Amino acid sequence: MAVFVSKLNLMQLSRRVALFALVAGGCAAQADPDYEGESLAIVRGKVSGELPTNAGRPVAALVWGNFRGELLPSSLRASVSGSFPSRFTMYVRDVPPEAVLTPGGAGESRLGFGYIAALSENASPSTQAEMTKAIVGGCADHFVLYADRDINPTSITAEFFHGPLKAGYHLMSARPYTSGEKEAIASCRARAEADGANGRASCLAFKMYVSEVDSGFAFDVTLKLAFYLNVDFPDLS
Repeated sequence: MAVFVSKLNLMQLSRRVALFALVAGGCAAQADPDYEGESLAIVRGKVSGELPTNAGRPVAALVWGNFRGELLPSSLRASVSGSFPSRFTMYVRDVPPEAVLTPGGAGESRLGFGYIAALSENASPSTQAEMTKAIVGGCADHFVLYADRDINPTSITAEFFHGPLKAGYHLMSARPYTSGEKEAIASCRARAEADGANGRASCLAFKMYVSEVDSGFAFDVTLKLAFYLNVDFPDLS
């Protein structure tokens, strides 16, 4: 059951990278020397896996993409200090750029998909080839979602995320469907097809089961270090 992207499709990259300053985990009580204002979200996590030999000292980053897990090279960077790559804390102080927001339906929220990644030291991924070398880690089962307005509980968007979400940032979980969930979706779509419907109602679903993490940004995500072609990001298509 293939549910994660094992290779990023560099020929269809479609969004801008946005990187944010980091401080090491365990240093939350200290003042951030690069403080630039209140944080809109704080992503915390631990790091697993071996450091690729070409990585140097990696940099944790929030990389904007689309719901397929496709990323866009960028020359922007993040600074890093402290105990990374064992743990990290990422401060998100700005809303996503307009260019990365995915339009919703009429009157619905626009969405930004932020993927939690690691870049190699001194990387400047402004081309496809440089991005191939720059990515040295990713989070396969969590991502950051931004909604530019409250998501209506009765909207199509709410169905995909299994509930409404307030405007702002959210830590999302992406996991494989259980066998029971798969059967329910298949049965729903079969009924809709038999009735001549278009699969609206509860038939709508991403490739993975996506929902907000109950504990929100208090949850520790896991960022796995690996060579680029072995890096996984959630593929929701």
